Amino acid sequence: MVALAPLPGAPVGPFGTGAATAQPAPETVPETVPEASPAVHDRIEAVREALRAADAALAAAAGTDAHLDAARARAEVLHAVRWWSRALAAWDAHAELLAEAPEVDGARPKDPEARARRHEAAMQVAFARYAADDVEGAERRFLELVERDPDDLDARRWSARVALEDGRAELAAERYRALLERAPDDAAARHQLGVAEERLRYGRDASDAFRVGLQAYEAGDAEEAIAAFRDAEAAAPDWHEPLRWRARTLLEAERSDEAEAAWTELGARDPAADDA
Repeated sequence: MVALAPLPGAPVGPFGTGAATAQPAPETVPETVPEASPAVHDRIEAVREALRAADAALAAAAGTDAHLDAARARAEVLHAVRWWSRALAAWDAHAELLAEAPEVDGARPKDPEARARRHEAAMQVAFARYAADDVEGAERRFLELVERDPDDLDARRWSARVALEDGRAELAAERYRALLERAPDDAAARHQLGVAEERLRYGRDASDAFRVGLQAYEAGDAEEAIAAFRDAEAAAPDWHEPLRWRARTLLEAERSDEAEAAWTELGARDPAADDA
């Protein structure tokens, strides 16, 4: 998947352009840890013991009033050690038991904290697929979360981002629009929608080259920026923005003659252009 370079001043954040790739925790407790300190070995053994105790308590509580609490305790242990795939399954099992629990004062019991933890585990499982470049698996996980809760903005952001990074700009634009209907002030989503629409209008090659140029410009690498803007111009000759940025970069690099020629070319293509 191609990383998206932000426009200068574009928002960054956990789910916006420039966000760091999520780094999931390991999905297993290692059998051995070579050359690890005694403290590390002790901690791993403590985790194993906690899991054995939680499993035993759950088995002992089956069919009793303590079953729901035991299932929750087991899910908490798996969640605490960040064994996300098993934690997710445990939270789902707890949710099934909760749905079958007797009513209290005429209402079904609820556990909002467990629901939040289930969401975190599901997101982490999806992140693990994303980090492994499993586009289909990550997307499926994020869409499952959206189906479960249409107002899950985090899952909506990621489902749109995965589609955009996978080259499906039309689908990404559709998902970003749906997100913005629910969160109209989400500046990162609005920016990414602009990227998707840019790709639809000018093509991915031109858009990617343009954003490589912007990234190089922000890093102070004028030569790389100018070359990338030229690539974008070649890929989409009718798009004036790469030429505008090339002219600006040339001017800031004190290459006056080339900058003047670029501004002249821009003015001929787009009479409304200026050097702002």
